[in-house]
Amino acid sequence: MEERKWENLSSDFLVNIFKRLDLEILLSDVPIVCKNWYQALLDPLCWQKLVFPPAGNDSRLAIALEDGENVPTLIKFVLGRSQEHATTIVLPAFTYIVDVLNVLDQCPALKFLAVSSYTLIEASQGDYSFASRTKLKQCFKRICIRNRIYMTQITEKIRLNYKNFVGLSVTHANINQVVASAIVSNLAAIKCLVFDNSRLSKEHLEMILLE
Repeated sequence: MEERKWENLSSDFLVNIFKRLDLEILLSDVPIVCKNWYQALLDPLCWQKLVFPPAGNDSRLAIALEDGENVPTLIKFVLGRSQEHATTIVLPAFTYIVDVLNVLDQCPALKFLAVSSYTLIEASQGDYSFASRTKLKQCFKRICIRNRIYMTQITEKIRLNYKNFVGLSVTHANINQVVASAIVSNLAAIKCLVFDNSRLSKEHLEMILLE
């Protein structure tokens, strides 16, 4: 009996396998196997779940994204491969807010989005590693203000563009009155809301849960 070869599998079969693989494998391993695998990888169904590794992960992809310089280019690349078929996107840490908003503009099928609150900070002005306590407080205040603005922008875009959106995850967030109000107003039908390592008062939690 003749042994079947992996490189000769049908495109549909390969796509069904590839869409279950980690993003790093799709980017670095699958394309170099053979021409048949590369052609199958061009199917946008392989790129429905775009899950970037978290900061501190020791994977090749996480290491390549740690300084933030490669993040916009890679996000643009995977969005291009998905051809508006992406349904789940977990963005890497330190993604600029402009890239988050671009994702929300370019992914009409999106149902779940995860961002780090580091994403919302943008590049801070100045070096605060040896700053005075007063300067550190000023820096934190500016970060919190930007977070409120960006979280409002994100939830508004979701409300306007996504009727089937079911889940939002934000890590290291500061959920205050403004953000809680935006969530209540813009994400009324959401089924999954995750605040990991975040600051959230009982009052604002009740406001989100009871409205």
